[in-house]
Amino acid sequence: MASDKDDSLQAVSVHLIGHNYSYWSYVMKKFLIGKDMWGYADGSLVMPNDKKDVDKYAQALKTWM
Repeated sequence: MASDKDDSLQAVSVHLIGHNYSYWSYVMKKFLIGKDMWGYADGSLVMPNDKKDVDKYAQALKTWM
């Protein structure tokens, strides 16, 4: 089925070649926002570090990775 295919790497067809940085960054940002991954790029999603509850920490780390 076509819906089962992971197209996450095919969605950005613009290649960065220096002079097109502004356009490429716009396309890449929109792509990352659409995949709920922009927080990794802008630093708002940081690696979990609260190890008090081991199970909760392990799940949070797995999600972050």
